[in-house]
Parts: sequence; C-alpha cells; structure tokens
Amino acid sequence: METLSIREAVKEDSHNISVVHVRTWQEAYKGIIPDSYLNSLSVEGRTQKWIEMFDKPSPNQKIWVAQKDDKIVGFSVIGTSRDKDTTPKTGELFSVYVDPDHMRQGIGTALMRKAIEGLKEAGFTRATLWTLEDNSNTRKFYEAMGWTFDGTKKTEVKKGVELKQVRYSINLL
Repeated sequence: METLSIREAVKEDSHNISVVHVRTWQEAYKGIIPDSYLNSLSVEGRTQKWIEMFDKPSPNQKIWVAQKDDKIVGFSVIGTSRDKDTTPKTGELFSVYVDPDHMRQGIGTALMRKAIEGLKEAGFTRATLWTLEDNSNTRKFYEAMGWTFDGTKKTEVKKGVELKQVRYSINLL
C-alpha cells in the first residue's frame, strides 16, 4: 500500500514538480487550450522556472509536494496576493496540481488543506485563486472546498493564446 505524505518542497524537487506541472496542464487543459500550446510545454523549461522560484521566492511563498512513497505526485503553492484590489491580509493560492494518473485519490484535497493551513499560519484572513474559466472540473473542486467565484475575470495572453480566467476567494477566519 502506497503512503501519501505532504512535505515542504526543496529546490532539488524542481524537476519532479515540473513533470507533474507539464503532465497536468497537458491533460487537464486538453480541449480548453490549443494542443499546439500544450505540446510546446517542456519539463526542461518549466524546471528552470521552478529553480528561479526557489531562488527568488515571492512574499510569503510556500511550496508543498505530495509524495506517494518516493514519487512526487502533486504540489501546491501559496503566497501574498498579486492582485491590486486586495489588502495585505489577502493571500493567494497560486496552484494545486495533481499528476493525472493520481487524480481523484484525495491528493488535491490534502494539498488544498495544507495550503489553507499555510495561508492561515501566514496571517492571511482571506485568500484568492485564479483558474481557467472553462475548466469546469477544477471549478467544481474549488467550490466543494469552500471557495466562491467573486465575479472578477481577467484574460492573459501567453504565446499568442488567450487564457480567460476567473477568480475565487475564501474567508480564512
């Protein structure tokens, strides 16, 4: 029987986090984001971005990984909200990703709970997150975990692809 553990990530996890990150994007966003964009994602490129995150963390940044035995199967990242319309007491859940082969096993829930705990420990009273507007499965997961769509939307353009996003928030008190 495999044992699940959640631990704080270290820089040496960058490659394994990147494998999960790229695989999850390519699976979860299929049909939402063009295949050409998803196929252009590389573990090597993503690894470099993760190394940079560890070298230059954002304010109040915490990164956790979920491990089954010795394999990283998910991760979550929190920090101070990047949104201009929030207060200093607002944190942000930057990401929760679970490898497609390990979804629907409680790993995302465990990572979410750890992230909420970390946001509270950092002194935040509210938190936000952004997700793709058309990603209905993920939105249902967030709603089941107590997050609420707050009406805020934005569109980012990456590599010529429009990423339409919606913001969710949760009260941490």
